[in-house]
Amino acid sequence: MHRNHNYPNSKQKKWPVYAIFVTIGMVLGAGYIGYPKIQSYINRIVLDRENEKVMSVIMKEQILEQTIENLQEIAKEDSIEDELNKVVIMENAYLEVPFVCQAPFQTEANWTLHEESCEEAALLQVQYYLEGIKEVDKQKANDTLLDMIAWQKKNFGEQRDLYANEMKKFIKGYYGYEDDDVYIIYDAKITDIKKAISAGYPVIVPIMGDILQNPY
Repeated sequence: MHRNHNYPNSKQKKWPVYAIFVTIGMVLGAGYIGYPKIQSYINRIVLDRENEKVMSVIMKEQILEQTIENLQEIAKEDSIEDELNKVVIMENAYLEVPFVCQAPFQTEANWTLHEESCEEAALLQVQYYLEGIKEVDKQKANDTLLDMIAWQKKNFGEQRDLYANEMKKFIKGYYGYEDDDVYIIYDAKITDIKKAISAGYPVIVPIMGDILQNPY
């Protein structure tokens, strides 16, 4: 009788211990789940600050004007390749390309619609740069991206990730550029990118953001 009387009390004493372990598990689990988001947020803040520093240097040292002057000094040759071979890489170079988000309205529905529109957005940024457009109208940008998607579905059968050759066909077909207007550099190095930018040419670089550890 003595054992039976004390057994429930002994069992009850274990509950606080179980509760503590459960609480610890929940806290650790929440921390594990939330850590990537916290880290991503911190990375975005750091990246934003670095971007502000870079832009400050660009404007202070007039790198933009230097890039334009460098472009004007390069003699026009028969091809972009010949032209790039003459380029002297600038220590600093900058092209004032307006940013177009692949989901211009940045709503959940818009992101769902434009989940695969990164190539289209990259091309639209280049086109805006070439046309001298500095301010982006979100509605017009969204309409253009949708039109680009429709063009791909008509001519490629679907909207999909585009490799270099298909991207060139897309650029030529959609905007009517000539073959020599779009130059592909296979196995490009950072030097090739620097040459193009120093010459005043915008560059589209197909790469996975995860590889660059880009929090965006």
